Amino acid sequence: MIVGIAGMVGAGKSTLAKHIYNLRRPDFSRSSICEVREKGLRSSQHKLLRDLLGNYNPHHIDSISQGKRILRDNLPRLPPVFVVLDDVDNLDHIESLLDVDAVASGSLILITSRDKDVLRRSSAKALVYDVKALHQNHARELFCRHAFSQSKPSHEELDDLIEKFLKICGGLPLSLKVLGGLLSGRCEKEYWERQLEKLSTTLPIQITESFKVSYEALDAEEKEVFLDIGCFLVGEEKELAVRVLEGLHENSRIGDHLESLRQKCLVNFEYDVQLEDDLPRIGEAAYLLFAQMSLKNDDVNKRKYPKIGYNYIRLTIMMHDQVRELARHIAREEFRRSPTLNPLRLISSNDLNILRRQETYRSGESGPGPGPRKVGIEA
Repeated sequence: MIVGIAGMVGAGKSTLAKHIYNLRRPDFSRSSICEVREKGLRSSQHKLLRDLLGNYNPHHIDSISQGKRILRDNLPRLPPVFVVLDDVDNLDHIESLLDVDAVASGSLILITSRDKDVLRRSSAKALVYDVKALHQNHARELFCRHAFSQSKPSHEELDDLIEKFLKICGGLPLSLKVLGGLLSGRCEKEYWERQLEKLSTTLPIQITESFKVSYEALDAEEKEVFLDIGCFLVGEEKELAVRVLEGLHENSRIGDHLESLRQKCLVNFEYDVQLEDDLPRIGEAAYLLFAQMSLKNDDVNKRKYPKIGYNYIRLTIMMHDQVRELARHIAREEFRRSPTLNPLRLISSNDLNILRRQETYRSGESGPGPGPRKVGIEA
């Protein structure tokens, strides 16, 4: 069995993989866990050979290609193995370590990556599990364990501030641990308020450096698109965002870049309910999904828009708050180094809404209606 675990930086992929490894390891006579990005390919090959082949001397390997050949020749002869490849950046890393389709029947191969596409391409048999943010109760417990060394707050007067910190973390285990640790041993309300104020402008370096790993793995065009989305396109309708990005970059491959960012867990697409009087035309796929949730089959086939409590849905581009903050931080730093770069990235969301209202007023149109009401459906 080949299982991929995908998710953004700090989502808990490695923690989950190591937990499964500790549980299932006794079921296999040969097992190995490799931290691929941290240790590198050569070191990971050495570890696999030591763990799986036992008495093999890895110092006989002169190159990665030679190690790949030795592993490919020997792995099919072994009994079922359990291998974890943690934090894989690209398909070449997997292919240099394992021929995942050639291991013995009954083997378990577990691969973690920030890029879902890498996991899907690793094998046609791969099952990909997407790690989601923690539910509120679990997030609160993890935060409290690092802030108070117990699962519940030790001071009731901090409850409101805890909720604010949880909102900033967005269910991300890395952030819950780092911010909880930042507050450990300090129960003065004033100190918590000062730390909360600091977080409104900057995140702890442990979090920003972790997220930068994903950013640095992007190609030049993807980096530009990522920064533009993070600075002024989060929450916008996907179709509109594509048109804006195509205009900014004169690039017809914006759709490909967006899909790549989605596969790398840096953006996601969500359906929102828009409260308006008239139902405009929307994408057929989005409409059909909505219709299947709301109507009978014969209504769906007629392709008629339903008359129900809310009017229509739209597909929007979303980004985790801390990933968005990273994009804005990078944009500010780049603008300081080179003021000729896109100054639009320095405009806040409030400034952008003001500009929209001014443009609407000039065009003689009525003002914008109420904002979208999220229905919590991920594309």
